[in-house]
Amino acid sequence: GTLVYLPGGSGTSLRRLAWVDRRGQNESGVYEVYVRPFPNVNGGRWQISSGGGTRPLWNRSGRELLYVTLPGVLMSVPAVPAN
Repeated sequence: GTLVYLPGGSGTSLRRLAWVDRRGQNESGVYEVYVRPFPNVNGGRWQISSGGGTRPLWNRSGRELLYVTLPGVLMSVPAVPAN
């Protein structure tokens, strides 16, 4: 799948990984977008999309995550600062 790293800097302390994975333990074939902190990858995992998502990409400022839904709609989600 796609793995996208958001480095710190550019006025933000965020460091996150975004990726696409199959939803559910039975691998139903539906892909969803997830985010987790980096380098503390055990610090949580959050599902960003619902109903399918692909092609995660951080915007230039690093304050939004963009992705494409299964019907092909471009979505934007604000990034949440690390604790």
